[in-house]
Amino acid sequence: MRILLITTSLPHLRKNGAETATMNLIAAILAAGHTCEVVGYGRAGETDALPAGFHSAGTWPIEVENAGARAYVWMIAALLTGKPYITTKFRSAAMTRLLRRMLAAKSYDAVIVNHAHMAWVLDEPLLPRRRIAVAHNVEWQLYAAMGADPKASPVRRFVYGREARLVKALETRLATTSAQIWTLTEADADGFRALGARSAPIVLGIPGQAFAALDRPAVPRLDIGILGNWAWDVNRKGLEWFIEAVVPLLPPSLSIGIAGNRADLVPNPYGNVRYFGFVPDAGAFLRDCRVLAVPTQVGGGIQIKTIEGISAGVPMVTTPLGLRGITEVPDFVHVEPSAEGFAARLSAIAQGPNCVDTSEGSRWAEARAAGFQRSMRAALDALAAKGPAQIAGTT
Repeated sequence: MRILLITTSLPHLRKNGAETATMNLIAAILAAGHTCEVVGYGRAGETDALPAGFHSAGTWPIEVENAGARAYVWMIAALLTGKPYITTKFRSAAMTRLLRRMLAAKSYDAVIVNHAHMAWVLDEPLLPRRRIAVAHNVEWQLYAAMGADPKASPVRRFVYGREARLVKALETRLATTSAQIWTLTEADADGFRALGARSAPIVLGIPGQAFAALDRPAVPRLDIGILGNWAWDVNRKGLEWFIEAVVPLLPPSLSIGIAGNRADLVPNPYGNVRYFGFVPDAGAFLRDCRVLAVPTQVGGGIQIKTIEGISAGVPMVTTPLGLRGITEVPDFVHVEPSAEGFAARLSAIAQGPNCVDTSEGSRWAEARAAGFQRSMRAALDALAAKGPAQIAGTT
């Protein structure tokens, strides 16, 4: 099949977990013998050449924190049109022109709408009838939870409540009109079943980035490490909890490194805590730590940073929510729901042996990647086998 994948940000640089997951999907499509062209936005300052088959609709502020005044323009437009903010944010004349030009020039067998944020493209008349919706989260549930936060201001509760209602209607449309729905967790599959999915959602065990197996134990330089994309406020709540509730309980002699964009949005008053910003080699950072912390407090979908941490083979302490969607984990992964237990476990591991045997993580990663490839191939084979009568109801 010739497949067109429409997404928010072009994912080849893997700037966050969602982009890493998208690259997993693209690689599996190609490995299964299909072609895949990718359409999305680039970020300002990205100068790397695009991979073959990748098409840019121009630079775009993917994260709201980088949008400046444009974020308010999007909100006004969303209010005036009655559309969700998340789709208004990613709708542009440049994207529309690019899509129409590509759809007029080539015949595609199927289209993948990656993220509910891009569901506005469903109204394009030349879009292929075979449609796949990729749900990295059940978005409406996230916004509903944020709107119910008692600490949120009345304005934020209104904004999130409105978004939850509109996005629920949007995700219902995706559920009822897509030939296939791909989710990353069983919980999200349940969420789309509840929205009336026309076909049983397919749960894909995303493998994240592949890290090379080491021929000798790692010798870390950091005691505790955390990796994430902190530009998203859902992720940032976990970092806030770690800084405010866990770090005060840790020995100040332990070195703590926090990697990922916009960690600086969370104040850091501790001399033993260092913010690294974006790290180009996630595997090297993870294996430079004696123990990894995954302090997730809210959110949906699956956490790529958890998968990659396990794949790196480094001991890990996580909250129960940090393991959402991951049912089988090695013995070096520990779950601690309370700040006291979290800190105690981190401290004990960080003050243990200096060498880390990462081989068990490598074996776990290989098995997960193989399962993902099998699931993807089966899903694509089933889609290719569907005839016109089976997809005629897609609108």
